[in-house]
This record gives sequence, C-alpha cells and structure tokens, in this order.
Amino acid sequence: MNKRAWLLLWGLTSAACGDSGTSGDSNDPAKALPCDVQTVMAKCTSCHADPPLYGAPMPLTNVDDFSGSGLDGTALSELVLARVSATTSPMPPAPNEALTSAEIDVLSAWFDAGMPARAEGDSCEPINEGGAPSTLSCETDVVLAKKAPYTMPAGVEDETKCFGLQVENTGAKRHIVGLGPAVDNAAIVHHFLVFRTPSLESEEPFDCALFPPKWELLYAWAPGAPAYELPEQAGFPLEGGETANLVIQMHYNNYANAEDLTDDTRVDMCTTSELRQFDAGVMSFGGANFVLPPNATSELTCDFSVPTQAEPVMPVHIFQSWPHMHSLGRAMQTTVTSANGDERTIVDTNFSFESQLLYPTDIDIDVGDRVRTICSWENSTNEMVPYGEETNNEMCFNIVGYYPAITSPQWSGGLPAAAADCTLE
Repeated sequence: MNKRAWLLLWGLTSAACGDSGTSGDSNDPAKALPCDVQTVMAKCTSCHADPPLYGAPMPLTNVDDFSGSGLDGTALSELVLARVSATTSPMPPAPNEALTSAEIDVLSAWFDAGMPARAEGDSCEPINEGGAPSTLSCETDVVLAKKAPYTMPAGVEDETKCFGLQVENTGAKRHIVGLGPAVDNAAIVHHFLVFRTPSLESEEPFDCALFPPKWELLYAWAPGAPAYELPEQAGFPLEGGETANLVIQMHYNNYANAEDLTDDTRVDMCTTSELRQFDAGVMSFGGANFVLPPNATSELTCDFSVPTQAEPVMPVHIFQSWPHMHSLGRAMQTTVTSANGDERTIVDTNFSFESQLLYPTDIDIDVGDRVRTICSWENSTNEMVPYGEETNNEMCFNIVGYYPAITSPQWSGGLPAAAADCTLE
C-alpha cells in the first residue's frame, strides 16, 4: 500500500503527520495527556509511539500530537475519533484490543473540552502493557535469517521485499512446530510472512507478489500478534535429507521518516525429531477470476463442496486460518455447512491490510460439506480492479492450515479455490 492510500485511511496529509508532534517532547508535563486519556491511548501507542513504530505515520503520545488537520480540513481529533469508532478497518487493528464504547466516550469528551493537558500535580497509574506473548515456549533450534541486513532506500515510504533461504535437514524427518518474531528495526517493519517455496528463490532482496502461486504460507506476523505454535497433533514436515526452500516476505513502511533504515529481522523456529501424529498442510478457500467495479462496494461468494472422490483422505482438521485480501478488502467470512444443515464458522472478521494475522481454528471438514467464503471490498477508486498478485489488484483467499496433509499427486493446496463456484454482487 502506498503512502497516500495509508494516509487516506487516516484522512491525513503528510504535512499534518510531520507537524503533529514528532519533534515535541512526549515527557513535557505541560503537554502530557490526562490520565484517563493516556490509559485509553495505551491501546494505540504500541505503534503510535514517539518515535512511531511498525510503520505508523505519527506519534499520539501528547497533546500536541492531536493538533493538525486532514485532507479536507477536518480536525485530526475528529479523524482519530472516526477511526477508533469505525466498524471496518478500525484502529487499533487486530489482534490489538479495540476501544470500548466507554473508552471512545473518554476521547470524545476530551476532544469536546478542547484537549486540555494533564492537570499540574496529577500522577497517573502505570500502564499495564500486557499483550500477547512474543516468545516461543518451545526450544528454538533454527533461526531463519536473511543473507545480510537490508537497508530500505531513503525516500521510499512503502515496499515489499522477499528474501530466499534454505533449511537443511541432514538427519531423520523432523516437524516444524513453532515460529516466532525476532523484529530488529521496529520503526520500519510493518509485518512479515514466511512461505515454503517449490525451489530456492534469490537470497538477494527482490520484489515479489503478495501471495505468489505455489508458495505455501507457514507463518504471518503483525504487531500485537503472538509467537505461533502448532497444535500438539501436527507439524509441518521436514523430510530426512531434505533442504527446505523458504522465503521471508518483509513489508516495510517509513511513513514517519525514520532515519535508521537498516533491518535484520529474523524468525525463530522450533523443530523436533519427536514426530507429531500428523503432517500439517495448507490449502486455500475462496476464489479468483473477478473484477471489482469502480466506486462501489462488492461481495464475492465462493462455494466449494468436498466431493465424494475425496473420501479416502477425509476428514481433515483445520487448525489455522489466514484471510488474505489487499488494500480494498473490508471483511471475510468462511463457513462450513454439513449435509444435515449444521453450520460452523472458520473465520468471520473485518479485514485490514495493516494486520496480517493467523486465526486459530478448530473445525473438521468431510465429504459432502460445503465451504463458503464471502469476501467484501470497498473500491473508492475510478478504476476497475481485477484479481491478481500485485498490490493494486485484489484477492479473496482464506488460506488454512490442516491435518493430516493430503499427499495425493492429483492434489494441490489451491484446488478448493480453483474449483469453487463464485458469484460477484
């Protein structure tokens, strides 16, 4: 997503971002937020810190940070209130906890009062950072590292770079059972993905599509997401004597004009020779071959029915779900309906490109089940937007982890999406 698109989400101009307190002193008592406002904003300042982290365009840590206006002259305070109250793509993005109605009321009352600073002499209770654990409970024995640290070019505000690497398993078969973030430069790392690829990709940084065909997603991380551990029944296989080809796909943002642009983010990985009961695999629900009309909201409904021919490899258990769309995506739902009419939900969530998350799932699918995926978009541009891999295209895939992995030579993980019956409205 380019800078203008990101700032349009906030309704800001780049000038407003640059002038909204980045040079101020967040510790100046004369500019300190009132205690109740500071408590509410603690849900936002993990990214909107001073200096900003994870690609956020500006800090929101003191009174001055809330000054300025948006593209249409609307006060920044009104725009902040609109974003935290939004039902689609709200701030803060998942998995961070959304503001409650009571917390939104606190902000609204403060804005209405003219955004006064903290009263002299007031002392606030320490903020409990909380959050999801970012470290693995399993023992890290492999570190996925780029060939060399990467330096983002000066003047570039948004980019996606891929880095190929290999994991060699010279001994007996092992299972990958956990992956966790080791973020180096939090000022510019927006999120990252780890894929398994059919062949070795370049170890030098290269431009890459957001989700190339035949790349198998293993892990997705965004700010606030925990380290990831597979269920105890399954692991992604590393066959004996195999060299696994992987790609780390880094999404970098520098909307806040950070000066240090070098990043050496790595990924911690746990493998084990104590094999789990099942090999895990990845498959995709959803669909392709659509074109979104301009200046319109659209909804794609894709149905895939598990055929009787699949009986030898069914049922399978879905343990994770990764909704994948691009910047126009607003929501995704995937449900499973059995022949008797029972319906179960794999995922039902608002979608935000700023938050690429894995959702835990606990559902079996079997022969005769219908898997329905519904993707919703808001195309506010004057252009038709087709399906495609590039950032200015769109996608509708729910990429799920499952076990036991299907090993038939006629099978591919993309088959359910390719065989789906889709309708665009």
